[in-house]
Amino acid sequence: MPDTTVIAVVGIVVGAVSPVLTLAVNGYINSRMESKKALLARGSSLYERRADVIVSLYGLLRDTETLFQQIARPVVFKGEVPREDIAIKAIQAYHDFAFEFLHKRILLPATLSAHTEEILKALSQAGLQYSYATDPTFPSGQSRADDFATVQKIVRERVPALLTDFEKECRAILEPKTASA
Repeated sequence: MPDTTVIAVVGIVVGAVSPVLTLAVNGYINSRMESKKALLARGSSLYERRADVIVSLYGLLRDTETLFQQIARPVVFKGEVPREDIAIKAIQAYHDFAFEFLHKRILLPATLSAHTEEILKALSQAGLQYSYATDPTFPSGQSRADDFATVQKIVRERVPALLTDFEKECRAILEPKTASA
């Protein structure tokens, strides 16, 4: 027998004895019912909060990826925004993405957190390699070209592959679950 039914039966028996006790039992029953409703609502609320975090992270990640793609371009034509200015924006976008993830990762499933950490590592590595490739204190020549080639490889191959995994995981989380009959 469900515990609310047992409590209701006890309440009827006790109600015959004491009206004050009946009020106490009814209050307990109502609080139990409210707790169950709150638990169900919280589950829905968790899904909504998780969805909000995923959408926010996805937007920040796309912005960051776009800026990293722009700094990895092999050529910047006259009249375009200088690569250094784009790099500053890319670093800020990376920071915003990392900040959002680190503060809200508790709402994400472990698998999505792992995918996100891999993306952060790859973007961080690309940013460091870009710094080496453009730092005037490092010798120019083949080592700079190699560093820049590494940035391009990370941004054009590794990050898109990680992003595909990230998107699949997000879609799996956000798709409505169908009840099996």
